[in-house]
Amino acid sequence: MFGTEIHRVTFIITFLQVLILPACILHLTLKKRDQSRRNIVYLTVIFILYNLFSGLFPDPTLSIPIAIQLVLAYTIGAIMSVYFVIYIYHEFGITPILFFNLRFMIPIVSTSFILGFLTTYLLTGNLRLAKTLFLIVPLFLMALFVFRAFKELISISIRRNKEKHFIYRMYSAYVGLFSVFIMMIIVMIGDFQVVEQSVCNFGYFVIMLSYYNSLLYAYKNDIFQRSELIEQFNELGFTNREKQIGEMLISGIEDYKKISEILFISYNGVTSHTSNIFKKANVKSKKEFISRFYK
Repeated sequence: MFGTEIHRVTFIITFLQVLILPACILHLTLKKRDQSRRNIVYLTVIFILYNLFSGLFPDPTLSIPIAIQLVLAYTIGAIMSVYFVIYIYHEFGITPILFFNLRFMIPIVSTSFILGFLTTYLLTGNLRLAKTLFLIVPLFLMALFVFRAFKELISISIRRNKEKHFIYRMYSAYVGLFSVFIMMIIVMIGDFQVVEQSVCNFGYFVIMLSYYNSLLYAYKNDIFQRSELIEQFNELGFTNREKQIGEMLISGIEDYKKISEILFISYNGVTSHTSNIFKKANVKSKKEFISRFYK
């Protein structure tokens, strides 16, 4: 398209994200200290770069050597995949499983990329071999997650939890991560630009819809609608998980067992987080906490 290697589908996806980006930036300017708004801007920029680099490269008509084009394309792809997972883990409070946590994943993926892809490709010129060696470990880690996610989604269906907003958030998180897993498989199999980017960007748009759905939910339920409230939470140093639990307490979900089921963390984990919340807020009970923030 336009005399380049970029496919029409990739162009449309990128164009939509370019339209979304100004809205995200404008939303951020309204509350510059809101890390969630900042993160969604970063995520959108990274996906735009991923689509452009993956769509345009490799192109034999360009003056840039093919080897450098491939390295750039796969580097951006690796950065996008890692940041997407990091974003979902932080924003959705996913419970880590086994060794599938950020402190373990980032160095492992980075090492796999440098040794498996960069070194192999630059030494042998064999792209298929380089992709395979690079993706073996990340695919294994993602497979563990998919298995765990499948079990948790079944558990959600069985419980039929009434808090649909939070259930939708969890489904969105799993769809986003699952799209990365499928994308890795597609990349390992071959060069299928349209399929690869359609699958991965589907995850992005699901996460984006979940993000704005959460904003609507917050305003509808008068959660964080007052600017002074979010400022107080930030000033008190609440973590993302503590903000989630605090939000639930304020919205009327006061049962710790129910909170643990919604967030997929242990009952003891909820009590530990609430204890930290009360200490930071200088209150001694749920009732006192709710009275302080829900006015």
